[in-house]
Amino acid sequence: MTGVLNRNPGVAEATLQRREVYAELIIDFVHVDPETVKLSINVKGTDRIVGITDSIRPAGLKDGPSTSGGLEIVKKGLLITIKGTETIAGSAATMHDVFKNIISLGYSINEAVAMTSYNASKNLNIEGGRIEEGLSADFVLLKDNLSIHSVYVNGEKK
Repeated sequence: MTGVLNRNPGVAEATLQRREVYAELIIDFVHVDPETVKLSINVKGTDRIVGITDSIRPAGLKDGPSTSGGLEIVKKGLLITIKGTETIAGSAATMHDVFKNIISLGYSINEAVAMTSYNASKNLNIEGGRIEEGLSADFVLLKDNLSIHSVYVNGEKK
């Protein structure tokens, strides 16, 4: 997808301008710069942004060479490139990373929860995205420092 361009507007501008459209953003600070993330959130509102990852196979592994989808790749931090190039092959960011990145930009925990969970379920008309009796309860409890305390799937601690 093209970026935001001053002489040749494209999908990004159309998405940002249409209030009824949800905008998905890879909030790993690799694919999309933090300032562009803030601009997008400020234009769309926290209720129309869906934070996503572009995580591929080496996510969670140590830095170094690997393969994914038949391509030789190199992981360095959250960045995964095609070996021998600067072409981004994907990201090693998790949704937890996306959540923490949103918080690092000054948004509240409630806003980060909306952008990493609730908005996606609302956009897809999935009866979920919130903790309520009778709904499927998949959620993560965080400590005060935002590290993971525990994970629940279908209401059961894993």
